[in-house]
Amino acid sequence: MSVFTRNEKLHVASLKELRSSEMIEVGFDELGELKESPEEIPPLHEFKEEWRGAVLGKDILRHALRFSAVSSCWWSIGEDSPVGGEFRVIHLYDVLLRDPPPVALSGASESEYKLFRDLRMIDHTPYAGAGMMVYLRIRPGSGEFELWYMDVDLIGSVQYPRGYARMDLSYCDYLDALLITKGTFGWQYLYTDVSLRDEIFRAKVDRLRGMLDIFPKIFPEYDYSPLVERLAERL
Repeated sequence: MSVFTRNEKLHVASLKELRSSEMIEVGFDELGELKESPEEIPPLHEFKEEWRGAVLGKDILRHALRFSAVSSCWWSIGEDSPVGGEFRVIHLYDVLLRDPPPVALSGASESEYKLFRDLRMIDHTPYAGAGMMVYLRIRPGSGEFELWYMDVDLIGSVQYPRGYARMDLSYCDYLDALLITKGTFGWQYLYTDVSLRDEIFRAKVDRLRGMLDIFPKIFPEYDYSPLVERLAERL
């Protein structure tokens, strides 16, 4: 009998898919030790009093991984459709223990401070140093959680602080999307309302196009047509 949950098995298999592909070179990957079950995580107000009333839903508790971390940093082999990616998702308990982004400590407007103070990092790119992070926003008194993408290249807009954009994904959806995208650099833009037409995004668009060109050949068991549509909507 396997010690892994169904979702954990999928993520273990995803790492194996990257390592076994002749078109992918993995520079680093990690499957951390199993830690406590998400159901054992204390009430959120024990991490931060302001989170009193916020509750981790059953869907999150069922979907969250028990690994201390799951990560991979990789790139495609050959000159056709070059693409690379990285992710490092940490255990949900460790997410809750983290500090908010440093910008929350100084130099933020009141509205930005309200956002930043409740952000906790769930995914980042430490091996490649690409300056991309994804945060979970825990809102006091609510069972609804937002995901925010941070990229040093993001200019910002009227609705978002510089470097940040809200994602149209739940925590559970994010974990599922990683199985398909394998952490391709910039895949998170496909789930934001950020236009990718600006010249600053050219390299990111090229990587996304590369992913959508070679991944259906490498990983034919996944359906990439929804991602093709999402990219087209942002160009």
